[in-house]
Amino acid sequence: MILDEPLAFLDPGTAIKVASAVKELRDAGISVLVAEHRLEFFLDADRFYLVDRGVQELGFDDLLITASRRGYGPYFTRHWERPFPIPKARGCEVIIRWMKYPPGSKIALMGPVGSGKTYTLYALAGVVKMEGVRGCRPVGFVPQNPYLYFGDIDLSKAPREVLQWAGLDRSASPLRLSYGEARLLAVLWEVWKRPGLLLIDEPTAGVDRRYAEALGEVIANYGGTVVFATHDPIFAERYAEYKIRIG
Repeated sequence: MILDEPLAFLDPGTAIKVASAVKELRDAGISVLVAEHRLEFFLDADRFYLVDRGVQELGFDDLLITASRRGYGPYFTRHWERPFPIPKARGCEVIIRWMKYPPGSKIALMGPVGSGKTYTLYALAGVVKMEGVRGCRPVGFVPQNPYLYFGDIDLSKAPREVLQWAGLDRSASPLRLSYGEARLLAVLWEVWKRPGLLLIDEPTAGVDRRYAEALGEVIANYGGTVVFATHDPIFAERYAEYKIRIG
């Protein structure tokens, strides 16, 4: 059985259940190959491979050290090498669960799968109504699936600064980008629009720590108010001033 990112978009509790199910398959004599960024849930795997311009089998200790140095490990160990020139912006006050949060706040929505985190983002965006939740305008939104952000797959209207930073031209297709590259490009595009409120759904799902850190640095340094839904407690602890439990 081959599983590609089985833990993406899962809260820690559900991820543990899925990882346990994978171990039960192995114990039943089924060979399982897992491609996964959340290495901490598979520490007792029989073999470890680092895929980076080739495939290299490593012992667990060597894998952890090598992966962390390159930004692929489970923890933040380095700073993004190419900081993005973030434009100035002014945030706005938001209300979540009847609590007011000041302009410029960085807020993480956390909770199990299906608890209503995405719905709360929709309410902040003004797409749906929810009691005790109020956002502001202008608002920017990056969905869970970053490829959906690009609509008809057209980069012709992308800011020149964003494309230059990403090393892309206007004729490129975002579908040729990796998941992390597409997500980072979508966030940077929204940031360049200078919304007072930026909403991001699952900023670290399916990406390695290198891209997670790049996204986190953008969030931390952006002057606008940022609310993101996440299952990643490490990311939330590092980049959110406020953490709100949903569900």
